[in-house]
Formats: sequence, C-alpha cells, structure tokens
Amino acid sequence: MASVYSRSGTKFLEAAFYISQSDGTSKKVRRSTGTTNYREAKRRAEKMEAEARRAAGLSGEKANAIHAVVVKAGEDAAKERLTLAKARRYIAELLQLSGGEEISEFTVRSWADEWLRRKRDQVSKATLARYEGSRRSFLSWLGPRADKPLETVTTTHLRQYRSSLREGRTARTCNAYVKDVSSIFGAAVDEGLILSNPAKPLKALPLTDSTDRLPFTPREVQRLIEGAPSDDWRGVIITGVYTGLRLGDCAGIAWGNVDLSAGTLTVVPKKTQRKRVEVRIPLATPLREFLESHPIADDPKAPVFPSLHEIPVSGNSGLSIAFGRIMDTADVSRGERHASGMHQRGFHALRHTFTSWLANAGVAPELRQAMTGHLDSDAHKLYTHHELATLGGAKK
Repeated sequence: MASVYSRSGTKFLEAAFYISQSDGTSKKVRRSTGTTNYREAKRRAEKMEAEARRAAGLSGEKANAIHAVVVKAGEDAAKERLTLAKARRYIAELLQLSGGEEISEFTVRSWADEWLRRKRDQVSKATLARYEGSRRSFLSWLGPRADKPLETVTTTHLRQYRSSLREGRTARTCNAYVKDVSSIFGAAVDEGLILSNPAKPLKALPLTDSTDRLPFTPREVQRLIEGAPSDDWRGVIITGVYTGLRLGDCAGIAWGNVDLSAGTLTVVPKKTQRKRVEVRIPLATPLREFLESHPIADDPKAPVFPSLHEIPVSGNSGLSIAFGRIMDTADVSRGERHASGMHQRGFHALRHTFTSWLANAGVAPELRQAMTGHLDSDAHKLYTHHELATLGGAKK
C-alpha cells in the first residue's frame, strides 16, 4: 500500500510504494505527488501505485491482496517487528491467496502424536512401545514448551534433554532416546514442516559406561537348565543357548517352526518381523533331543512351550523377571548392576553364549550373523544342507 511522506528540499509530498518484479523481488518506487495537501497526495499515490501495478501485470483483486500481504510483511521487517509467528502467518496467507496448499500448524506435541500414529502400521509392537516411551519422555521434559510451534525446538534443547537422561541411564540408552526423538524431527523435515533436524548435529555419546553382556559358561548353562522350575522353562533355556533367539521368540515358538526330520528351526524374530527377516537354525543335539522327548502337537500353530507362550517378556510378572529368579535359584551370577538397574547378564546373555560357542567352533562370521538374524532372508537361501549339518555338529 502506497505511503506519503515529506522530503527535505522538495515542495511537494512524495509517494512511495513497492512493485513486484519478475524475479520475485520487490522494487521501491518514489514519485512526487505534485501537491502539498496530504489527503490529495494520498489519493494520487494510490492511483500511481495502481497504474504501476497494472503496467507490471499485477492488477486484479487477488494480485492486490497478495501485494498487500507482501507490503505488510516488508513493513514489519523494516521496523524489526517481524516475528516467526507473523512470518508463518504471512506465508500461510500468500499460499492461500495463490491457491496453494495450506500450511499445517503443528506444535511439538501434535506432530509427535501424528508421527507415532503413522508409525503404528510400519513397525512392530515392541518398536512402537519403545517409540511411545521416547515420545512421552521428551514431551514430559519439554513441559509447556511441548505446546509451542515445532520449529522452536533447537539443538541446545536436544543437548539439554540428553544431559537430563544421563542420571541413572547408560550412554547406550541415552543415545537410543535421542535417536527416536531425532526420527520425529527428521520426519518433520521430510514433510517440509521445518527446515532442519535439531537433533542431527548431536554426536552419539561414547559407550564407555554401557553394561557389557557377558556370556554364560557351560557349567552355568547346565545349572540354569537343572534349576528350571518346569519342562517348558528347561526347553526355553535350551532353545536360547542353542539358537541365540531372544526370550520372547523362544517362548513363542510353535511346532510349525520345528522340522525334526530336517533338523532345523525356522522363525521370523519379532524384532525383524516387519522386514520378514527369516532365521533358519540347525538343531544342535541337546535341543533336538529335548524337542523329540517333549509332547508334540499335531497342530502346527500349537506352542511348543504352552505354559509360557502367552506371558509377556517385560513387567513384574514377565518372563524376564522369572528368568532372573531362575538364575538366583541356580546360583548363577547376574553380574554387575548398573545405575539404570540393568544387570550384565540375563536371558539375553544366552544369545551371547550362542554366538561365542559358534565362534569358538570356527563357524564363519557371515554364518553366525545369519543365524542370529543380522542378515536378510535371501542370504539364508545360500546355505547348503552340508553347511547346516556342519553347524549342527559344531554346537555341542
């Protein structure tokens, strides 16, 4: 909108207005109104602006409205009154006037909720639960700031958040929280909601304080098996040490996963379920003998360990706590306890035991990785029956 002002050295009032150029910039135009009367000068200034805009091809109601927004934004910027909120509003108005898409107004909380909602169909239940924990932790730390615009979170905030996590947590756990939060902001960048990810500049914390998972000795494995309170628990422990599967995967095995004639166990671990990474493991003699002596069901969907099949891994009544009690009963040390409450050894140590035994038996690294589910399912098709037999004999 044209403005009128007096300039020293001139008799008449001057008009000033902006005209948009083809390259996207605006040109300021100054012209004399030829009058000293302010009201008349204002009328002439507006007429000059309208004529100049028509000459530039900017006439019309929509063009005038767009021009008015640009001028107002320019005036706020010149007077140092242009805030982030105002800039977003001006851009939203321009997009609406030009017939473009509307800007989605997200707070940190609303976008984190939307991000988690989209993840529900993309990741496993276990991963979704982890994401929910990370989202809840970050929003709780932000407090009232969680309800401010998404772009108000800075790298400094993320660094402070990570520092707050250090009390009672290992560096590995802190890195995991920040990685999940980084995913929230990374998705916002992909959507064009913010220009950059504030978590990206943060380097991962060194893992010098993380708890190492120690494997069990053969004697400790024997004591665990002997100290198991039931046949199903004995079977789960034997399965864990001779397959390297995680506790939930061991307890969830169905008879359809077992091929006694071929001497193999084939499963899709829950952690890689979304990617359908199939793991095919040869049955070591102790595991095969146990399965052959265990009640076999005709239904391939029937669980091998029915008394443990429906029990969750975590929680006060979960399988993980129960295995800890078995370790205590068997007089098998859980190792050092970190400030986070995590011990060096639990059921997951059987996975380390399995890998260590394979390595000591001379099994190639790529085969060990495949059997622990660290390669895609296509790689497993390359194994020959001879290799499976060799691996089965290697684990004694």
